Order: sequence, then C-alpha cells, then structure tokens
Amino acid sequence: MAFIARAANQALAHNAQWYAAQVREYWQRRELHAALARGVYRLTQGKANAAEVAELVESQLQAAQHETGADVQTLEGMLSDAIGNVRDAKQRGLTLGLSTGLEILDRETGGFFPGELTVLAVRPSIGKSALA
Repeated sequence: MAFIARAANQALAHNAQWYAAQVREYWQRRELHAALARGVYRLTQGKANAAEVAELVESQLQAAQHETGADVQTLEGMLSDAIGNVRDAKQRGLTLGLSTGLEILDRETGGFFPGELTVLAVRPSIGKSALA
C-alpha cells in the first residue's frame, strides 16, 4: 500500500514503464501468495494428494508468471471510445446521466451524474427555486 500512495503522489510520465513494472511485480507476488495458500489449504484439509496439489500450484504459478496483459488498452483508445459513445447518445437524444425531467436542461447537461455539482445560474425570478 505504501508503494501505491508514493506512486500516486510522485508518479511522472517518464517513469510510467517503471511504475507499470512495479505494479506487475506486486500483482505477481499476490498471485504467488494466493496459489501457495490454496495449495497449503488443500494439503492440510487432506482433500487432495501431494502430486495433485503440486501440479495445481505449479500451473497457477506459471499462469501468473506468463500473463501477457493482452487486454491492455491505451488511454487514447479508451477516450476515443468514450467520446464516440457520448456523441452517439447525444445524436440520438439520449440522456446519459439522471434525467432532470426538463428536456432543455437534460439536453444541455446530459443529466445529473454522481459526484458532480451542477450549478444553475440564470437571472432572478426565472424559477430556479422551483426545481429544488
């Protein structure tokens, strides 16, 4: 956990590969620990013989060691997909967030989203208080 806190506060783009390697290393350690713990559990419970447990642990260790990360996506690709989804929804007239019930407001804001503060700023006596 200390590594994650330090990386979040000090991470720089030119160190991205090093940080990625560190994250992978910690992931592999967790996978190794989990595989060994499962093996110890099976041995102590007497649910499998030693050869079966050794084979199971070995296959899990190899899987963790040779994980390729084939499902890794670039930020550019993810942003492009997200922008395309928003554009498509807007063209079809869909509200992406929680609908306000006011078509014009939904069209302009896309609806309300968790964690966002939406400020309605118009001149006095327009009816802002009626929305509350």
